[in-house]
Amino acid sequence: MEPLSALSLAGTLIQFVDFSSKLFSGAKSLYKSANGALAINDELELIASDFNSVLSKLQAYGRSSNHSGGESITVAQGPQDDFQNVCNEATRVVADLTQRLQNLKVNGKAEGPRRVWASLSQAIKSAWSHEEIIALQHRLKDLKKALETRVLLSFRCLQPLPIFVSCTD
Repeated sequence: MEPLSALSLAGTLIQFVDFSSKLFSGAKSLYKSANGALAINDELELIASDFNSVLSKLQAYGRSSNHSGGESITVAQGPQDDFQNVCNEATRVVADLTQRLQNLKVNGKAEGPRRVWASLSQAIKSAWSHEEIIALQHRLKDLKKALETRVLLSFRCLQPLPIFVSCTD
């Protein structure tokens, strides 16, 4: 066997062993988990849930036409629509992420050997969907930055929230 072929084969074997060990480690974590989810997925679900509650509050505040002084605020239609569109898209991404994380949980009713196979199956699904979940996280981060920019711009322009009042400096 040529040296480069042997090196390539060794590299492939190492990758396979590494992937297999991560897979079995994930399956073991799922098997031992009280709620049938990986710790990282639980954390992501908690963050998504919190972000969703913040979005709900922002959308509710954005729809209101009165601020704390009780006087009516006229809001430019374009910026309000943009803000609502960002909130709506973020809500859709959070729902998609939450649904995908729910689908990666082990059925709580499975016991014994069925739980072992269910854990292994879910670990494989987790490995396959890892990139999709990362992509959803990146989309959420981008949408969060857009919302943060709108809020900060609102403060900079010394306008009371609603967030979509445009600044004309």
